[in-house]
Amino acid sequence: PAKHKVSPTLPDWAWESPPAEPPSPQHLIRSELVASDTIKPGPIDCDTKPLHRGQLIHKLLQWLPQYPPETRATKTKRFLAHPGLGLNKALRDDIAVVALKVLAAPEFAPLFSSESRADIAVTGCFKSSGRTYNVSGNIDRLTVREDLVRLVDFKTDQHTPTEVTYLREQYLQQIALYRAVLARIYSDRPIECALLWTEKLQLTILDNKFLDQWLP
Repeated sequence: PAKHKVSPTLPDWAWESPPAEPPSPQHLIRSELVASDTIKPGPIDCDTKPLHRGQLIHKLLQWLPQYPPETRATKTKRFLAHPGLGLNKALRDDIAVVALKVLAAPEFAPLFSSESRADIAVTGCFKSSGRTYNVSGNIDRLTVREDLVRLVDFKTDQHTPTEVTYLREQYLQQIALYRAVLARIYSDRPIECALLWTEKLQLTILDNKFLDQWLP
């Protein structure tokens, strides 16, 4: 006789309609500046598309610290000379000088130590005035210690503001949002935020109360 297949008994939930999707957050905040400057650590692929001066400086500052100081100049020269970048000698020299000066400055050594990491993706949310905000972006340099969390963002602007009140609104909102997300993760330790200006080798520490004014 032919064998009959026996269908298993399905649970009750299999016959029910799925629940409605939860409402999405009211706002999505993503720094366009960070999105355009997103750079991955590790080997650099030069064959993608031409990169701007600021992006190349960012890339070198994130890539070179993993190598001994005595090898960085050679690696920088070799990278910038790649035909895929299409850089003339003057621009190659300009970018190399800026990146290598930043890494050689002794006052910035803690920012590039083995304790810190480059190009850290940050994603999170927080609530303000009854609204939920999602934040997504990348931090140029992040140091996490038991007594301190330090967030550093590189700025390659030719003009360096003399006072924090002259900073671009976009910069302040970006850092304020990153700090808000990190504060939820590392609620047990202080968070220090700073901007590193590559042209004048200047580090601007941002007061936390001042940053709170730039949250949504």
